Amino acid sequence: MDAAAAKPDCSSDGGCGVAAVTPQPLGGDVWHRGCHNPRAAEIAATAIAGGETYRRAARRANVDPTTVVEWMKLPGFIAHVAELQQTATDGAMRQLQVGLTEAAETLRALLTHSEPWVRFKAAAKLLDIGTVPRGRANVKPGDDKPGDDDGGGKDGCDK
Repeated sequence: MDAAAAKPDCSSDGGCGVAAVTPQPLGGDVWHRGCHNPRAAEIAATAIAGGETYRRAARRANVDPTTVVEWMKLPGFIAHVAELQQTATDGAMRQLQVGLTEAAETLRALLTHSEPWVRFKAAAKLLDIGTVPRGRANVKPGDDKPGDDDGGGKDGCDK
C-alpha cells in the first residue's frame, strides 16, 4: 500500500485537506484544513496525552506530522489532550488510593497476628507511616526561609 492510499479519504476533493481552504469541525472544535477525520484526531490526542511525540501520534493516527502540529495549535484540541491526561491521572490516583487502603487494612490486621514479632513489625510500620511529614499545603510563599526566627541554622535546620 502506498503512502497516499494509506491516508483517509476525508475531504470532497479526495485528498486530506491540502486543497481545501474552509475549516470543518472535527468532533467539537478540532479543525484541520477541511479534512473531516475525528477518529484520527482522537487517536492523535490519546497518543499525545499518553506521552507520545507528535510524530508518533501522527503515525498512530495515520496522518502527516504537520497535521498533528496544526491540531496542537487549536485550543479545543489542546483542551481535549489535557482532559485525557487528567482522566488518566485521576484513574491512576484512584488505583493508588485503593491500594493504600488495602495496605493499611493488611497492616491493621497484622496487629492481631499470633506471632509477637509480626505484631511488632506491623505496629512499627504503622508508626513510621503515621509520622512521615505530609505535604505542606498551608505554607505561604516565603515561610520557612533560611534564617527565619525558627531556631534553625543557616539551612533552616535546627542546630
